[in-house]
Amino acid sequence: MKFILACLLSLLFSTVAFADNIMIPGQQRTDLAGMRIQGLTGDTVYMVDPEGVLQPISNPIIFQRIFRNWDGIFRTDIRGMAIGFGPGIGLGGEYGEQYLIKGHTATIYFVIGGTLRPITEAAFNKFNFNWNNVITNQRYVDSFPKGALWH
Repeated sequence: MKFILACLLSLLFSTVAFADNIMIPGQQRTDLAGMRIQGLTGDTVYMVDPEGVLQPISNPIIFQRIFRNWDGIFRTDIRGMAIGFGPGIGLGGEYGEQYLIKGHTATIYFVIGGTLRPITEAAFNKFNFNWNNVITNQRYVDSFPKGALWH
């Protein structure tokens, strides 16, 4: 019983729990949006999304398809951060593992969670997204749901 109680309390008060494809509750840290963070142990790099949730990048290939470079990654003890943990980027591959997409207009979308989220130019630069890896594919833009603005 004590073990179960301890587990429940740790979920309530924990800052980050590690799991695949689920959201773990925690604070939304919008003040950290745009940061790329790596724990002191392990290789996984996380991006803090506009809603202030840690999104793990599934592997280095996906990271390179999204970001300009590996510069500016903040290393810290992730377990000590008061932040929620999201399902991650690059786990589904439903878009052929392309994450920056545009159609025949100037709008660029970031693909996450089965949704195309339009990105402002300021956000594109803030998140260090790679302009050279934007794929033009009107079929994707027409076929998939649009989400909230990525800012």
